[in-house]
Amino acid sequence: MDTNDVDDVDNLYDDGKITDTVPKDIKDGQDRGDKILSENSFFKDFIGLMQNSSFNDFYNEYFQSWSDIETMIFYMKVYKAVEYGYVTQFYVPIDMSLMTFILHKIMTTTSMRRTAISIFRDSKNGDCSDNEVFCKLLNFNSLENEKRLK
Repeated sequence: MDTNDVDDVDNLYDDGKITDTVPKDIKDGQDRGDKILSENSFFKDFIGLMQNSSFNDFYNEYFQSWSDIETMIFYMKVYKAVEYGYVTQFYVPIDMSLMTFILHKIMTTTSMRRTAISIFRDSKNGDCSDNEVFCKLLNFNSLENEKRLK
């Protein structure tokens, strides 16, 4: 389609759907995409996540290089493992401040960070699940006591 055929690009869309000014193959692609979204939960979740403005801001800030991406995935894995371990031990969701403290403690304590990285590498190879291994990294009672002291 020649862009000169359309006076205003915004007129291509009507409530998020492509209108009749767009070639049939593009409309067919949208129809097929709608079908995929209704049948495939991965694509529905992925597209929803990618269209989320908070996630986009996070993505644009922290997913600049492959090293950044691996670091963010590492943080996410540690977060989920800590969350699981805490709920398993205390039967309540972890407080956001305590989660922040624990993540910071893991990342700023050389021995904990090295252990966590080693576990992360093992989990990338499929040797163990997040839940099995990261829980071994933490002693919530000692971390909670240390938080009270500082």
